[in-house]
Amino acid sequence: MELKDRLILLREKAGLDQATFAFACGWSKSRYSHYENGRREPKLADLQHISSVLEQYLGPHAIVFLVTGESLNDIFKHQAQNQQAFTPDIAINEFKKLLDDAIEFGLIKIKPGVKISSLIENFTKNCMKHVIQSSSEKSKSG
Repeated sequence: MELKDRLILLREKAGLDQATFAFACGWSKSRYSHYENGRREPKLADLQHISSVLEQYLGPHAIVFLVTGESLNDIFKHQAQNQQAFTPDIAINEFKKLLDDAIEFGLIKIKPGVKISSLIENFTKNCMKHVIQSSSEKSKSG
């Protein structure tokens, strides 16, 4: 999926039309529509701005999809297929790397008062729930 298609999908998922999203970015509808129709490639600063607006509507995980074209679930599934054992530790370490890179490149901003360790802790809890659920489903089917 191309960047322009991901922009459309995320904007629509946020429940916004082009004009409203452009306004939220502080741009003209024409400028933003050029990104969605592929006439213009957004610069890094524009992507950072788009991701900060999307984060307000969809949360911080939208940036992963915007930049890579993959959801976190897709990324972890791909890693699981390419590794002998997919463990929560691997998922947590990959999430840490992804989060660190996104922060370093300014693709996401952490709100004042929010600790990165809290994000990682919440992710860890969700990861463990998924592992437990998967284990439970495997034992029921096996």
